[in-house]
Amino acid sequence: MFADHSLRPVAIFGDTGFPDDDESSQFDLDIHAVIELADTGAVAVLNHFGLLRIFAPPWSREPGPVPAGPDLGEQRRLEFVEDIERVVGLGDHLVTSEPRGRRLDGVLITEPLLSAGDLIVADAAHESFGFVSALTARSTSEGTGWVALGGEGHVRVVEADRGHLGTTRWESSVDFLVAVLIESGSSLWAAGSASGGADVDDYRWDQLKGGGLAQFDLANGAVLASARFGEDLAWGSGGVPMALVDDVPCGVGRRGELHVLPAGAAVTTRLTTEVATRPLGIAHAAVVSDQLVVGFNRGGYQLHVTPVPVLSKLMRNLPLHRV
Repeated sequence: MFADHSLRPVAIFGDTGFPDDDESSQFDLDIHAVIELADTGAVAVLNHFGLLRIFAPPWSREPGPVPAGPDLGEQRRLEFVEDIERVVGLGDHLVTSEPRGRRLDGVLITEPLLSAGDLIVADAAHESFGFVSALTARSTSEGTGWVALGGEGHVRVVEADRGHLGTTRWESSVDFLVAVLIESGSSLWAAGSASGGADVDDYRWDQLKGGGLAQFDLANGAVLASARFGEDLAWGSGGVPMALVDDVPCGVGRRGELHVLPAGAAVTTRLTTEVATRPLGIAHAAVVSDQLVVGFNRGGYQLHVTPVPVLSKLMRNLPLHRV
């Protein structure tokens, strides 16, 4: 579903290549990544099978009801590698983790998507890092920038130039399994569950507990802040149970409660009450306009939305922590 900043649907794609196979059709519409391609406005959507559908943005649609059935057709279908959990855009290239089931080290860097054939060609890079469990990136219109890799116990930032990854800018150790990397101005936040969970499969997400977070200077990797999670977040394969709200780390717990890290604190604080009596599985969080939007892989097909001004007011009422 494509929606505007108020989460009003503007277009729906609900077609599957497996109309007579329920399980395969679910994997076909099991979306692992949604990436806006630089300078084109096109949106690339990668599913579990490694099929990449490219859509023209439907923002020009007139307001009004959206049909309940398939409404949006893709421009192209490209084949890539299946079971990839982490994907970022780097200009018109993709940088991805290796397939989760194969546990290969490093990242894959695709050829330019807009000029690719039906089968996307990709090169491996930075195998020395180990298995990649988190990614984020930033690139300029000239194609230069950086890519951050997160894994079991460490974070690495590497230089990027026109679809190629070069030298390591810096690398730093952490005492958790990195699942989240978020850029914040001149710094980079990393967060994840307790170390030792790299081999936990998709169905044992409840075994991923504890963990911590750290803030690094993007230029040199200096540690600016670090803390522990006071309660478990909704960790799990492919999940992103944390976002920055007014530059404050805001984590999502197993039952939908929110946890924040006040400035100078060493442990997170619970900010809101639970929204469910049972664990909701793996969380995916993002700030959209002035709303924190959270989805889970359990508890039904719904989004939980909290206005950022409400969270900001709650955070202002927390006790202050001096560094």
